[in-house]
Amino acid sequence: MTAFIPKYEALAVHRLMLRDEVRIETFQRAIKDNVSAGDVVIDYGAGTGILSVFAVQAGASRVYAIERTGIIDIARQVAEANQVEDRIIFIPEPAETAELPEKADVLVSEWLGAFAVQENMLPGLLTLRDRWLKPDGLMLPNHIDLFLTAIDSDSFEETWRGLDDYDHGVDLSPVSDASVHEIYTSEISAEEQVSDAKRMGSLDLAGISDPKINFGVALHIKRKAMVNGLSGWFVARFPGGVELKTGPDAATTHWQQCVFPICPGIVVERGDRLGVDLTGTPDGDVVRFCWEVGVEGTDLKQTHDTGRADFAPRAGNHGGR
Repeated sequence: MTAFIPKYEALAVHRLMLRDEVRIETFQRAIKDNVSAGDVVIDYGAGTGILSVFAVQAGASRVYAIERTGIIDIARQVAEANQVEDRIIFIPEPAETAELPEKADVLVSEWLGAFAVQENMLPGLLTLRDRWLKPDGLMLPNHIDLFLTAIDSDSFEETWRGLDDYDHGVDLSPVSDASVHEIYTSEISAEEQVSDAKRMGSLDLAGISDPKINFGVALHIKRKAMVNGLSGWFVARFPGGVELKTGPDAATTHWQQCVFPICPGIVVERGDRLGVDLTGTPDGDVVRFCWEVGVEGTDLKQTHDTGRADFAPRAGNHGGR
């Protein structure tokens, strides 16, 4: 499944998220644990308004539901259906331009995309934090950990490799070549992982000021394999200890795991160290990812960039060691 920015006016997108019981139950528990009677709450990217309703049920006196897309009309209906419309104020504006009459005790948001940051909602979150959250206010979630592992996965057959098997009298190699710079999501099994899983970095949402991520890590290879991708996921943490886990060893969520292709694949041996540098830079409605990988002590290195326009043709396999 290709990782793209969904259209949040579409009910199909919201049905997918509402059916994710891990997502819904984790946020409901975190809101119940952290919203107190009389609190003022901001719900950023309110969608269908379910988190706003949870906040009212937890005791919030007012909720400012910020949602810039047309789904806000459904959110109003959800509030009315649950008889909480008198305590939810809907703001059909981007976070950067939203104006509130008061500051909030709690800022809740399910802003998380592939590898947490891909949908580029973090800048808006930080704007709301700085402008409208009280100095002692809470953020739900308040901490994100990012994890990474190296994989040898057949999931690539459904993306760029698969096109090579079709013969319509048209050379489709440019599509395949471009696809190696495109991230997507997939469920990664333990058998596909060929290195340890490491925490690559963390985002302290109460303290960070720059939405750009820039992390490096060395992954320890556990067996001989052809590394053809990196698999990344996140753990979102809430005040009080509630956690939302999206890794391959956790309950399945709609996020699955984010895959960063490596093409051509790199042959590795047990004991090798695979160095990875990964950056994510806000770029319009998305985050532009760049990942550089290489086996330490060798000249086997390559770089991929989701923002590249001049895609290079695929080369031969990096097999010789």
